Amino acid sequence: MRLIGGLAEGLQTLIPGQVAKYSDAFEPRAFGDNITKWGTSTILIEAGWLPGDDEKQTLRRLYFATLVAALDGIAKKTYTLQEVKAYNDIPFNQNHLTDLMLTEVLLQEGRSEYLLDIIFKHTEKTEPDGRTWYREARIEEMGDLSPYGGYTLLEGKGKWRIVAARTHPHVMTSMEELRDEPLTDLILGGTAIIRMDQVSNNLRFADAPIAIRRLDDNANEPIQLGQNPTFYLQDKKTGAFRYLIVNGRPGIFAGQSGNQPCSNS
Repeated sequence: MRLIGGLAEGLQTLIPGQVAKYSDAFEPRAFGDNITKWGTSTILIEAGWLPGDDEKQTLRRLYFATLVAALDGIAKKTYTLQEVKAYNDIPFNQNHLTDLMLTEVLLQEGRSEYLLDIIFKHTEKTEPDGRTWYREARIEEMGDLSPYGGYTLLEGKGKWRIVAARTHPHVMTSMEELRDEPLTDLILGGTAIIRMDQVSNNLRFADAPIAIRRLDDNANEPIQLGQNPTFYLQDKKTGAFRYLIVNGRPGIFAGQSGNQPCSNS
């Protein structure tokens, strides 16, 4: 406990406010807990994700720094100088962090408009060569989600309304045909969904500023749990588009007036 307290304090210089602990109650199914039961002290370190670190290179460096600090503390017995209070002061981990969180955005349903929060979660796939790519996102929760947080957080503050993206009327046959389209004009005009014949999953779930869908896909899914809709966040006062949400990722409009190109963030 003393050693963990010191490690947590050291990590505050690298990732302040991002260290938490799980319950240390005995769990009979846990490998590390059973090692402790056999008489060997253990420390379990787990890490999630940092923005912009999809390949987890930064997390690897944090792991290395933590292991070196732990070995140094054990060898020099500096952990004996640490107070147990440092361990007790580490907050407990909460499973309330998601990939994208939209707060206080306006959703029109019939004649009524509702203020709500929306969170998206991505699924992940690792190729045999070690490359990681993200598959489609899904709406995980909707409503008052004040206990949650997001790796990416967009705060509407009641000023942005959800506007469904339109689908291009023409079915594309290839990426070459799509490249001939004036994408910036289409996106600024409210069209952000392209249907394409024989499109691969890599393109369907690509980190791109426009949604590419197969002919048998629901071109624009509704704003509902478990769905993957494509929509704009529009300033209700000026009518300008502020963000375009594609596959649970936001593309940013650089200008305030809605006449600037949308770039993937």
